[in-house]
Amino acid sequence: MERHPITNGLAASAEERSVLARRKTEETISRMSVAGEAITFKTVSEQAGVSRQYLYQHFRDTIDKLRTRKTEIVIDGETATVRSAARAATIELALRNKVARLEAELKDAAKEAAGAKHRLERALGEAEEWRSRHKAAVTELLDLRTRLRANG
Repeated sequence: MERHPITNGLAASAEERSVLARRKTEETISRMSVAGEAITFKTVSEQAGVSRQYLYQHFRDTIDKLRTRKTEIVIDGETATVRSAARAATIELALRNKVARLEAELKDAAKEAAGAKHRLERALGEAEEWRSRHKAAVTELLDLRTRLRANG
């Protein structure tokens, strides 16, 4: 019995999706294994873009064998908590926002520091002028005393 052309096309499409999902999952598991990433149904599902149900149906044994419960990893000498791809993306976004906020605060602080430096220079100039006036007044006072003693 021959199938209808539409049915053949649907079957071929389903088979193609199945092959792509399998290939993507296998590549993801291989990459994660080489990178030393935590391999769990959740992390593989997120990174491969397949459902957990798909993994349980087709990759249960493989993932169970490779499954790690690693909660910490050392990166550049620093210990960090292993996160799922979605959680890591959320943390990365939050950190990017925080960096942007801190950069804006740094610009504001730099402007404020420049203003404070300008005010300090102006105050130092005024202080120097007052010191100069004070010195002139003391000199004048001493000269006046000397003249009074001489006349007196």
